[in-house]
Amino acid sequence: MNRPRTGIILLLLMLFLITGVAQAVPVLDGVMGDDWGTHFTNGEETFGTSTSNTYVGPGWGGQPFDIEKIGLLFDNGNVYFGLQTGFNFMNGVWSGGHFYTAGDIFIDFGSDDIWDLAIGVNSGGVSRVISFTDPHFTTAAPFDLAAGTDAGLASMVYGQGTNTYNETIYSLEGVFNLIDLGLQDFYGQSALIHWTMSCGNDLLEHEANAPVPEPATLLLLGSGMIGIAGVKRKMKK
Repeated sequence: MNRPRTGIILLLLMLFLITGVAQAVPVLDGVMGDDWGTHFTNGEETFGTSTSNTYVGPGWGGQPFDIEKIGLLFDNGNVYFGLQTGFNFMNGVWSGGHFYTAGDIFIDFGSDDIWDLAIGVNSGGVSRVISFTDPHFTTAAPFDLAAGTDAGLASMVYGQGTNTYNETIYSLEGVFNLIDLGLQDFYGQSALIHWTMSCGNDLLEHEANAPVPEPATLLLLGSGMIGIAGVKRKMKK
């Protein structure tokens, strides 16, 4: 009489474990809010001032050149990314007689100091995912993709608002699927996300841990539970 009950308990437990792997993902609304949890890194604030020559680290420039947040999150093959900055990455920024553009987002899978992907956010909201094996940049800090292979589109949402200091901020959130774009080799790896503008006045990075547990781990765990249940039934007999 206990066999059906034991089977139901094991099934419910396995379902709980499987559903527990899926984590809350950001809402793609162009606002990097509480829905990002802890999956982002805060940048330095300029504390309400927008005058020139304000240190924002590592460069200068005030709120128009301040990066406030950058985030990265993995969920079932999906890669979620987010950026919040005082830099107008849609239209660029004029400053000191020079025009500066937004850089592309770069991702280093495996955190091995090799940039594997770029997400185009330059000039009007281009949202293509570019993969490459031998990137070349004009500066030490990557901001503009020079060459690569077009892997496909990422879904991206832009937003504009104000921060707690009543300063204008620009945000973007997006997602792409590694499997759908043929980038499955990067699945299950940790990654570093990086962004800066063309002048390099400020930069920000975030390290995202590899997603755990992996599907194979769940299968092994489920098999182990079933095996334990079988041993217990034999012992009772």
